[in-house]
Amino acid sequence: MSLLVFGAVLLFDRNAVNCFFPAPSAEAVEVLTALPVGVGVFCSMLFATFLTTRTGIGFQLSSKLMISICCYLFVI
Repeated sequence: MSLLVFGAVLLFDRNAVNCFFPAPSAEAVEVLTALPVGVGVFCSMLFATFLTTRTGIGFQLSSKLMISICCYLFVI
């Protein structure tokens, strides 16, 4: 997913697009304009659907997460 986002950010830069597509057709210009927005919407929906359970630095782990970590370590 991070590669998709990187590619979408890359397609927003006109210099990079001109490097890869020096003389794009009219249809290719439309695709290169719409593709970064589509990738952004797709990755945002994936991120919203599959939320992470990670905690930030300095935050306490929840008891539910600690139990699942202990069970995982016990199984290994």
